[in-house]
Amino acid sequence: MFVWGGVVVCWKNVVEGRKVRNWQNLQVTETARVNRLSVRFMSHLAAQSDYELTQAIGRGVISGIGDLYVRHRSLVYALCLRMTGNASEAEDLTQEIFIQLLGKVGSFRGESRFSSWLYRFTTNYVLMYFRRATRRRERFPYLADEFNATHKLAVSRSEERR
Repeated sequence: MFVWGGVVVCWKNVVEGRKVRNWQNLQVTETARVNRLSVRFMSHLAAQSDYELTQAIGRGVISGIGDLYVRHRSLVYALCLRMTGNASEAEDLTQEIFIQLLGKVGSFRGESRFSSWLYRFTTNYVLMYFRRATRRRERFPYLADEFNATHKLAVSRSEERR
């Protein structure tokens, strides 16, 4: 049980005011009373370091990926946006990176900060994305015109949002 953004989270349940919501099916269940003293005490126990989360995910406890996503999504998105220059591609790549992270996070050894490891992981993934796109354009040159038109449309839409 811990407090996150003014909401008390009890493993799979969320306490909002006097209502308890189940995260899995988002049903409102019965009213719960929570002792604030125990919540403060438990919040220190529930907060895990990035290393502990990565080791747990590596062992198969995938519930920790949400915590890693919340902590590091802005770093990953900013790097993807900087490398691609396209907001929609950056959003897609951010999601793909966290999906790939499920399989690779067990290789994090803890010798450096997790954010440094994730930065390099993200950079490598985006570079591989560019290589795949280049190979695709070389293999299917007739799709290059369609790709360029779609890319220009996406760039113009992202510039309009600014």
